[in-house]
Amino acid sequence: DAELWRAPVNGKVYGLAIAEGRVIVTTDRGEITCFGGKPQEPSKPDIVKTPPLEKSEEAIIATLRETGMDRGYALVLGDDSGKLSRALTHDTELRIVNTLNDAKAAQSLRTQLVESTTLYGSRIHVPNPTDGLAFSDHFANAIIVAAQTELAGDELFRVLRPCGGMMIFIGEGRSEFERVATQLDERLNSSEAKAGSFKITRGRLPGAHDWDSSGIPDKRAKWPLRPLWFGGPSSSQVTNNKNENLRPLAAYGRYFVFGEDSLSAVDAYNGTVLWTRPIPSRSPDLRSSGGVLHYTDKIWSRELRDTHRRSVRVND
Repeated sequence: DAELWRAPVNGKVYGLAIAEGRVIVTTDRGEITCFGGKPQEPSKPDIVKTPPLEKSEEAIIATLRETGMDRGYALVLGDDSGKLSRALTHDTELRIVNTLNDAKAAQSLRTQLVESTTLYGSRIHVPNPTDGLAFSDHFANAIIVAAQTELAGDELFRVLRPCGGMMIFIGEGRSEFERVATQLDERLNSSEAKAGSFKITRGRLPGAHDWDSSGIPDKRAKWPLRPLWFGGPSSSQVTNNKNENLRPLAAYGRYFVFGEDSLSAVDAYNGTVLWTRPIPSRSPDLRSSGGVLHYTDKIWSRELRDTHRRSVRVND
């Protein structure tokens, strides 16, 4: 076959695509070149500036950092403009699920995020409206109610992560606080949750095994079982099967996994790897000692004669 044409590009070609009679080329220099049709000047990119945070947004972020709920997943209700969702992606490590009541509003926000940011699909997701919350139990480290909602308190509580998950009411959403708190009155009068200052914090999951269960078995795991989440830690962060694997250690909604030369903390309710820290190479002393000691907010790793204390919290 005869060669039809040839053209230079700036850099090494990394990708080719064909669309509407044109050839689109990407290179290792970050340039995109389009061949075919009439010559055109390259369009100038729109520079999107992140709007300054409002006091309510700063307060939310400060609260999430203080409580260690600034990593994992956040369910945001009533953020039609996406401003709060964007602020959370810049100042926390949360993945945002922005749930709106109107299908047109959801599509408009998706279009806006795709055209003006690189956040959609990687940090922010805008699902189609449903009658309830089509999400797994306990997945949300934070629920932020920014507008009126018809969702029942029990439905919101169902998806809130135990052991510190926070439900925060701001702006127009504050009018929902009393209704939701009333619906959760029985839980708030127990150790399951506590409320105050337009916030509801979820406590431990009743019957779930924890570090201080004193040998009492978990009362919640029953057949049939189904996946709650899938994800990390990666194969490089766990121990080789031949090396007497230690059972993951549960402590206040997190579990701890030994690798060959690392210790990782994982959110037990949604699979987020909170942190991974290097530790000295494992030894028979570590395996026989049970590996770690722990309390609600601190963990100790015994390696030979040294004790390594790590905060269970992410931001320490």
